[in-house]
Amino acid sequence: MAAVPALSSSRAPQLVALRERLAAVVARPHVGPAVFPTGIAALDAALSEGGLPRGRLTEVIAVPGSGATSLVWQWVAQAVATESWAAVIDARQTLSPRDWSSFGEQEGVWIVQPPDPARAAWCADIVLRSGAFSLVVVDGAPAASRETVTRLTRLAHESDAALVFV
Repeated sequence: MAAVPALSSSRAPQLVALRERLAAVVARPHVGPAVFPTGIAALDAALSEGGLPRGRLTEVIAVPGSGATSLVWQWVAQAVATESWAAVIDARQTLSPRDWSSFGEQEGVWIVQPPDPARAAWCADIVLRSGAFSLVVVDGAPAASRETVTRLTRLAHESDAALVFV
């Protein structure tokens, strides 16, 4: 059996510091509600946690014309009402500006329309890394790889945001 090399004295303090940092991250208490309320009482009651879970991915599967965009609009309105920030990544650039104009120039509402639908995940990555948004919705993006979904979910957890793919 091969001997396990001993830690050099210069690396031992680094390892201790890394363990302390990891312990602090894992032990960090959750700040704020564990869910993002949708603003629709019946939907919040139907959801197991009473709203969209923060720090996790929620997928909304809907056919065109079924009202998914209306749901997203209501969620953004709820964010505005609670003085939270919301970002909607409109991957296919299908959102009607007229329907979203009621938010006007209100601070905290971002509609991001990437030039290519394949860049929607990248846009979500940047928005989540900012840590400023309570709600991030990716609408109309092509299917993401497992690695991309894992990364975005981790970022949502780190930023305490509700991440929704429509």
